[in-house]
Amino acid sequence: MKNIFTTLKTPTHKLKKRLNHLSTQHGKESWLFLPKTLEGKVCLVAHIDTVWDSWCKEQPKKEIFFDSKKRVLWSPTGLGADNRAGVQSVLDAFYKIPEPYKPIVLLTDKEESGGDGAYEAIDLYGELLETNVSFFLN
Repeated sequence: MKNIFTTLKTPTHKLKKRLNHLSTQHGKESWLFLPKTLEGKVCLVAHIDTVWDSWCKEQPKKEIFFDSKKRVLWSPTGLGADNRAGVQSVLDAFYKIPEPYKPIVLLTDKEESGGDGAYEAIDLYGELLETNVSFFLN
């Protein structure tokens, strides 16, 4: 992932394609990033969908502005930061933390509409995660 602005602006369907290429394992609605060593790991969890995905039938081009007086980012169509910032953060941790401290990362989709990605992740990776993860951070 390039940076927080790219992650916030990327439509979910394009982000899914990118994650399919980057992840160690993936399903249709979930992506797992595994370090070389697994035992006793922390698993960092985030979801790629945003409230704005379901509100906009046609996503307009995302415009993000910086208010220099208040020092905040904002967008008339929402930042999509309800968990996209989390996605960027956990991926940064995965790529920047060295072994043997590197975490496991689990990303899911459809959290805002029923949790399908989380259910899929349980089916696909549940045994692996149960065996190797000490705790989860969401």
